[in-house]
Amino acid sequence: CATGYDAHVLVLDAAGDSMIASIAVGGPAQALSLNPEDNLVYCATLDNDAVAVIDGAALRVVNIIPVGRDPTALFYNERRNKLYCANGYYDNDETVTVIDCSSETPITTIDIRVSPSSLAYDSAGDRLYCLSTSSGYVAVVDCERDTMVKQIRVGPGPAAAVCATNFRRMYVANRNGSSLSVIRDTVSSGIETQDDLVVRPKPAPTIIRGVLYLPPASSAEHGASSTLLDISGRKVMDLKPGANDVRTLAPG
Repeated sequence: CATGYDAHVLVLDAAGDSMIASIAVGGPAQALSLNPEDNLVYCATLDNDAVAVIDGAALRVVNIIPVGRDPTALFYNERRNKLYCANGYYDNDETVTVIDCSSETPITTIDIRVSPSSLAYDSAGDRLYCLSTSSGYVAVVDCERDTMVKQIRVGPGPAAAVCATNFRRMYVANRNGSSLSVIRDTVSSGIETQDDLVVRPKPAPTIIRGVLYLPPASSAEHGASSTLLDISGRKVMDLKPGANDVRTLAPG
């Protein structure tokens, strides 16, 4: 458990629901990421501009890795045994530090031209999505080449994202816009933003002030009738496209 501006990581016993250790990490503990193969926990330390490496068995810091200014988010790429550290949310660093976890050393710094605040991963495309709450952009990083391949404009204040791998969609929650941006990404044709998606919501019946509105019938549905049933399945009235007065009907 990262404790924010307290420079410690708290270790909790999940079986006993109790704290068993408090590990000093040298700076405000901002984010955590797990390397399950080596039983290591990485902790981004904000003012220390570093990542602390914690031995999960010994429960102590075993290394300090320098990164960019104000590291705020981490992602461990198990496929490539690399750790990606988002820098500069508070200090406009606008970079991602890539760490080789076998040697525990930084191997490159990616300039993404926005200040990243959180990270999300698309395992099918092996791409890292770097959300910038302050700019309203998402920077996409190719994890094979460790380069930025595109910036995508989303809603205001993107704060969190999750990937639906089977559908090749990245869903981005925009904190300041009370909205959800959908990014479609295919390996063969590159990246498309939500602006490329044609949204055709299916019309549905609505009731406003005692009037039930049915959407117009499509050409395939032309001539088909609609019926309103009560809760027992008994026919109450026939419906037509457009406005239907239901104010006289009992609830249910």
